[in-house]
Amino acid sequence: MRKKILFVPGKNPKPDPEKHINYLRRCLIEGVSRHSTQAAEEILDQSAFELCAWNHDFYQQHLDFSPLLGSIDDVCRKTRAEVKDKLFATTWKISMSRLIYKIGDQFPWLINA
Repeated sequence: MRKKILFVPGKNPKPDPEKHINYLRRCLIEGVSRHSTQAAEEILDQSAFELCAWNHDFYQQHLDFSPLLGSIDDVCRKTRAEVKDKLFATTWKISMSRLIYKIGDQFPWLINA
């Protein structure tokens, strides 16, 4: 049985779907290959990664990703999180966001409130 990864982006405008899936695939393959080159090859060989591109239908615009390409390159080149990344991930703002998402996952009826 062939497995698929279906990526459904969150809110806000996204790049043109053709560019967006290429950016996403690049990051996914980079991350997966660090754990298993075989799994990364299977994802590529089977075209197992698909994008559900709905954002343009809703927002009627595409996001220009070109200013972010350098950051994407930087993240893909990193082999591990730097100290500043770890410090940022533990800030009160990020910790509070994580907690809010966890609460929302446990009590979805709160989302409408």
